[in-house]
Amino acid sequence: MDQWPENHTEPILGETRLPENRNFPACPPSDRCTDTPNAPAKVVLLIEDEASVADTQQQMVERIGWQVLIAACGQEALAYLHEKNRKICMVLMDMDLPDIHGSQLFKKIRSIRPGLKVVVCSGDTRADDVQELVAGGAHGCLQKPFGIKQLQMALSDGVPLETESA
Repeated sequence: MDQWPENHTEPILGETRLPENRNFPACPPSDRCTDTPNAPAKVVLLIEDEASVADTQQQMVERIGWQVLIAACGQEALAYLHEKNRKICMVLMDMDLPDIHGSQLFKKIRSIRPGLKVVVCSGDTRADDVQELVAGGAHGCLQKPFGIKQLQMALSDGVPLETESA
């Protein structure tokens, strides 16, 4: 477990503490899955290529009580969907990935799991491609950076979020 500053009993959201030897490759699949036998039944696939962002989002998702699988690229995300298809009940997806654009990945996710809830995470929720995904069936959108309350709302079906018009 990460070490926290003295007098703190839980992570300070917004700060990222990575273990010294943590490797966060862009691709191929890695062992960053928090898949454990006694883990919660709710599983979110977090698709994010920036290590510090993924680490912070993972801490928030786990704090809410969900299990997290992290994919750093589209290829890794699709592999998780094939391997752990039934366990994953929601996807949090970054739009800009090293190997595929979010709109293309969304179509591939839909071909594997048509009803899977996908929440787009973007710094610009008014961008045309983000709005097209929401109009095309994405469950909603979270404006980066987002806090734990917005994330909790998204995970509890309170989305769409931050889908304001351009």
